[in-house]
Amino acid sequence: MPTTPARTRRTRLLAGAGVLGLALCAGGAAVATADDADPSFAVEVSDPAPSPGDTVEVTVTASDVVDLYAYELTLEYDRSDLTYVAGSATTPEGGYSDTSAGRGSLEVVHTRLGTSPAPSGDLELVTVTFRTHGPGEAGVDLASAVTVTTDRETTVVDDAAAATLTVATPGRG
Repeated sequence: MPTTPARTRRTRLLAGAGVLGLALCAGGAAVATADDADPSFAVEVSDPAPSPGDTVEVTVTASDVVDLYAYELTLEYDRSDLTYVAGSATTPEGGYSDTSAGRGSLEVVHTRLGTSPAPSGDLELVTVTFRTHGPGEAGVDLASAVTVTTDRETTVVDDAAAATLTVATPGRG
């Protein structure tokens, strides 16, 4: 069967998900309930009012994190408004990360390795760069965030956070 860009992207994402799955193996995972203190997420942009063609950094942060061993983030955006700058994703040091860009989405998987200590508190999870297109509003949504602790407790948060930027009309500051 020939390898297509979509198949390659799926294979890379599955490999990254496999690493995330390592954190879940050996007896399954406990899934967090509404009674547990779930982390909260934010999406922040470096420039909320860029011009067409500018680059903006988008940072996903988490607050009130406890013992974060691995996570998987799904960012969604409109490709007619923004283009992901390939290779721009940066994640915390100490671990393994994989990023896969799709049609209007970006998957980021990060995990600690071995007995590496898992951080807690307020954390920066990923920063990515986008190039803006024509004038108007552009949004970046954190459509899904999956977190895993060292005890394999998994938390899934859908529609976790979003940010909007307004690309200026050329000639109008």
